[in-house]
Amino acid sequence: MHKARAIRDTRATPPRRRPLVALVFVLVVAVIIGVYLPVLGVQATSLDDWAFVTGNPLVSHPSWASAWRFFSEVLNPTTVGGYYLPLSMTSLMLDYSMGGRGEDLRVFHRTNLILHALVTMLIAFLLFRLFCSPWTAGLAALLFGLHPLTVEPVAWVAERKTLLAAVFGVATLLCFTEHAHRGGRRWMTSSMLFYVLALLSKPTVTMLPVLMLLLDWWPLKRWGRHALVEKWPFFLLSAISGAITLASNAPNGGLMAPSAGYLRWPLQVADSLGFYLV
Repeated sequence: MHKARAIRDTRATPPRRRPLVALVFVLVVAVIIGVYLPVLGVQATSLDDWAFVTGNPLVSHPSWASAWRFFSEVLNPTTVGGYYLPLSMTSLMLDYSMGGRGEDLRVFHRTNLILHALVTMLIAFLLFRLFCSPWTAGLAALLFGLHPLTVEPVAWVAERKTLLAAVFGVATLLCFTEHAHRGGRRWMTSSMLFYVLALLSKPTVTMLPVLMLLLDWWPLKRWGRHALVEKWPFFLLSAISGAITLASNAPNGGLMAPSAGYLRWPLQVADSLGFYLV
């Protein structure tokens, strides 16, 4: 086990290649926006859109008081029971203040589309920093951005939480990668701040520190005891978020084992892994 250290940044983009890199990223964003543009005309609401937007009194009455309630109601959120998503709810409230309504969802979808294009671009840049190939990064980002499974969070207003968490989650990994290449506290601090924003958007990013350790092993190749120790703030934030999620779900029955018993959990994990691999 060797001490993890900053990798000498030999991956800085040569000036002559920067126009190509910029062109690839612009093309990726243009394709994503072009393909998803029809989503602006979607006017259907479904499932929990009522709780998140159309029937939420805090969203429909934008104010500092509403934003304060989103952030201060930690263990028992009153408007969206069981979910502490203050940043996502504030984002929806801001869209409402800009004209978004239940009968006209264009503003909400416009923000969702911008966020999806942004996370796709961030993925492209992250892959470029990891593997130094703009075309490979661009194609892989397009595979993500155009995948049918990404349609739902763009077209479903209440899934703003997924898009925001994705943006801040990828930004977390990108800043961490820059820290691995360049060293210093600035990039690691930025990574932690983005991770906090991701957790405030949706708690499903709690496992992100594990992914950072996987990146340490490959392709960054800086695995060691120090690589694990330096992640303790991320694991602490993850544990706090997990505790808040469990506590906020308690009034709604909590997170209980399915009726089929605990044996079903590993079977569901195996089924999901197989599904996504296929």
